Amino acid sequence: IAEEHDLLVISDEIYDRLVYGSHHHIMFAALPGMAERTIHLGGMSKDYAMTGWRIGYTAGPADLIGAMRKIHQYLIMSAPTVGQEAA
Repeated sequence: IAEEHDLLVISDEIYDRLVYGSHHHIMFAALPGMAERTIHLGGMSKDYAMTGWRIGYTAGPADLIGAMRKIHQYLIMSAPTVGQEAA
């Protein structure tokens, strides 16, 4: 479907290690032809019991990650909306 309709897939794989029995996790980006159209999201909280630390990561095509980096740069440098409204 993603190839047929030229879609970008955002794959939140925070629970990638939570599998049962003899099953194993397959990253969506590892499927044939999907790496260039997948943004992979992950984090440390579930794998390493780091809840509350808010440490995450993303991987994907360089041009998309670059654009995400620009947006992130400006989001983390300003006061949160709730704090601004409270003030």
